[in-house]
Amino acid sequence: MDPFCGCGTTIDAAHTLNRRWIGIDLTVLALDPMSKRMQERHGLLPSINYEISGYPTTMQDLHRMLDEGKYHDVSNWAVTRLGFKPTKSVGDGGKDGIAHFQNWKPDSADVKIYAEVKTGQCSIGQVKSFLYSMDEQNAEAGIFIMLNKPTSGMKDLASRAGRFEHAGKTYPKLQFWTIDDSYFENPDILKQKIQLPREWSLDSIRKSERHFDDTQMDLFEDNPENMSRPQLEAKNQELQNQINQLKS
Repeated sequence: MDPFCGCGTTIDAAHTLNRRWIGIDLTVLALDPMSKRMQERHGLLPSINYEISGYPTTMQDLHRMLDEGKYHDVSNWAVTRLGFKPTKSVGDGGKDGIAHFQNWKPDSADVKIYAEVKTGQCSIGQVKSFLYSMDEQNAEAGIFIMLNKPTSGMKDLASRAGRFEHAGKTYPKLQFWTIDDSYFENPDILKQKIQLPREWSLDSIRKSERHFDDTQMDLFEDNPENMSRPQLEAKNQELQNQINQLKS
């Protein structure tokens, strides 16, 4: 069991060595690199080969988290699907996630894109507040994330918000992402729904590089079970001497 599993190096090693494992971490942000590692290294998929608690892998999981009052966890999960960095909760009209991308114009500041998450019934007033926040903070674009589909009034606001330019192409300044079953069935569909420059990757998962082979390191060159008592005592003394040298 690893109570601070981070990107999953310990559970990767445990599974490689055919050990049973449990990984624990404080934030949902640790689950992306861990899940990616276990899929790439061992072909394991969440909810199929192992269970994840506190992280939605289906719409039922997401609604369950909301019923339990875990709104901030859902918000953090949603913005990290876009590859955005979660921010502190600042209330309506604020921003729940932010991303910085390289500006195509030479010697220009990085481009900012905001994300706002609404898990209840959304109103057109909330979308207006988000647009106001984008303008106040000079954000190039914004992604409004919700569970219901945008109304015709919301779509009209997005149309009137205009488009931004990048490398000779234009993209909608305000875009909507409605979280539904289609995302959980195929997460790559998000790259089709959100229109951003190709080089601004919407990759929620960073690849982990450190891996382990199927060889377990032993403290003893020989199997301790096959060693005599004098041999064990000699080996213990050797290890203690090495520890003392490290401390000195």
